[in-house]
Amino acid sequence: MTRLQAVSLLRWNMLALLLVAPARAIAQVPTQGIKVHGHWLIEVRNADGTLAVRREFENALFPTGKTTLANLLTAQKVFDYWMIQINFGGGELCPNNTICAIVEPVSPRSGPNWFKNLTKSVVNSTLVLQGSFVAAVDGNVSTVATYTNTLVPDGGPGFSTTTLASPIPVQATQTVSVTVTFSFS
Repeated sequence: MTRLQAVSLLRWNMLALLLVAPARAIAQVPTQGIKVHGHWLIEVRNADGTLAVRREFENALFPTGKTTLANLLTAQKVFDYWMIQINFGGGELCPNNTICAIVEPVSPRSGPNWFKNLTKSVVNSTLVLQGSFVAAVDGNVSTVATYTNTLVPDGGPGFSTTTLASPIPVQATQTVSVTVTFSFS
């Protein structure tokens, strides 16, 4: 499958996700439109694999998230890859006090703070993003975000974000695993 075919297939899959509704919802009284829900699970594991911290929380769309969906569904932009950013307001866990970015393997970006292991899947009509990184220094996960990077025009508008009420402590060499599940109602 060519990259263009894959991008087209992903766009149609996103459209299908947004249009498919449970039969129960169809039978209900009129609704106010499509809602996007983002559920995060972050697990911090020690080098021996034991669980140090597990935290679940919700997030909200960036103001650009609605526009991003509209642009992708109308082919105004062509989807390239997803990115999860940790501590985009001032990173602590990656080298040189930079963000930690988990991206799909197709991402052209590289460096000590870019982790190319993000996977995406559709599970029960939800979009699931998963990836991980090993912390380079001691710090905290305090802010998280997802971005959709596009080919035309080039760029990565923000999709969803949140600032944690209580930061997640992480020590150097611990693995931070992230799962983001987007559901639609």
